[in-house]
Amino acid sequence: GSTNQVELLAYVTGNSTPLIDYTASASWNGSSGTAQASGYISNGTREVDFELTQNLSTTTGLNVDYLLSVANTDISVEFQASVTLASVASITVTVKAGGNTAIITAGGPLSGDLTGQITHNGTLEVVISGPQDNPTFTDASGNPITGAQLLALRRVALFVNQVVVHVEALLAPAHALFLLPPGF
Repeated sequence: GSTNQVELLAYVTGNSTPLIDYTASASWNGSSGTAQASGYISNGTREVDFELTQNLSTTTGLNVDYLLSVANTDISVEFQASVTLASVASITVTVKAGGNTAIITAGGPLSGDLTGQITHNGTLEVVISGPQDNPTFTDASGNPITGAQLLALRRVALFVNQVVVHVEALLAPAHALFLLPPGF
């Protein structure tokens, strides 16, 4: 196998510190490939560090792990997902902030029911079950969650979707490296 790699830097005119500084790489060995990006993005005041990895294997399927953290804070978001060759998917989203940890897990066959849960600081808060297009969300006792809680879950889902969309953009240079000849 071989690895192609590129470093990306973006500056504001007149500024010597890059606002974007990261390395993207891609490797393929015939039966599996990895696309990675790691570095930071800054607005000049705050910095978000990231480690992004996608692994694709002809024997196991697709696995992704995206970790983003705000520098010099305890704030981080990690998105992990997999899809096996047997069409079973799983996701885990871990959000840490202010000494608290929320973890969302969900999974199941791509053509079947979804199961999962949401915990906060280790305590089960929400149980997820049912069809993927219309899952049921209940509290730990089996009672339906409130409208406000459901709205909060929708906002979390939109946030996670936006994180994944932006991460995919950061991985685009790594994906492009798959098109280059080895050792380019």
